[in-house]
Amino acid sequence: MLRFEDPLTYQGYCAIHVCAGYPYGTSLHRSLLLAINPAGQSELSVRLLGLHALGDKELRRVLHDKPLPPGVLIGAAANRELQPVHARVLGDIVISDLLEPTGRLDRMGLRQALIRHGCLAPALEELYPDRPSEQVARLSSLLTLAYGRTMEPLTVDEILANPMVAPTAELFAAVLGKVDPADAPWTERVFTRALIIHEHFPGRMRDELLRLLPADSHLGAAADRGRKLHLPGRSAPPGPPGTRRPSLLRQRSQEE
Repeated sequence: MLRFEDPLTYQGYCAIHVCAGYPYGTSLHRSLLLAINPAGQSELSVRLLGLHALGDKELRRVLHDKPLPPGVLIGAAANRELQPVHARVLGDIVISDLLEPTGRLDRMGLRQALIRHGCLAPALEELYPDRPSEQVARLSSLLTLAYGRTMEPLTVDEILANPMVAPTAELFAAVLGKVDPADAPWTERVFTRALIIHEHFPGRMRDELLRLLPADSHLGAAADRGRKLHLPGRSAPPGPPGTRRPSLLRQRSQEE
């Protein structure tokens, strides 16, 4: 008879499926799940996956009895070591739990967790590579929960110019759908600069690419409201209206 250490690790949970001969993606028999006692497991992924396999009612009861901080939930869904089928299940559990209107949501904690994990965009990109609309819908729901229905430019900068995680096209789309139309150019510029910064360009090449972009940092409604906003890698301030910055080739010739 096979024995597994208690508490059960996620690797052990997966090994039980293999040893018991369960096809990939199927749930364990209820009697085996009860023997595992997922509610008593310390590893969150094992606890949530096991409770989900026992039934959504049991899962909801446990989550309501002992609410988990949003940072812990987001961290579980962002775990890249999960098998794809388990990652999808955990993603659904986490998003459903966060979106449930209980009045106990730590919105600041949720914002911090989303920034730390790139708003789950990298995980969603791996889980739904051929379903960009699904990614955008989930990201939009999370952003609405954390920031409300509309987003200010400073929030856009916080999300898209995240120095820890490169933004995905789907995250850009979700953010773009929440900004004032007049702030769309600003949003596009932050996204473009973030992509350049996160790509593995040699330092000089990256700086040259950034210099090719407009240097002004006030666009549309952001300028009208007199906000002071920061663009990563911004070069010198723009010249007077009507002037054009010299091209990169002209700059080089002048330097030579």
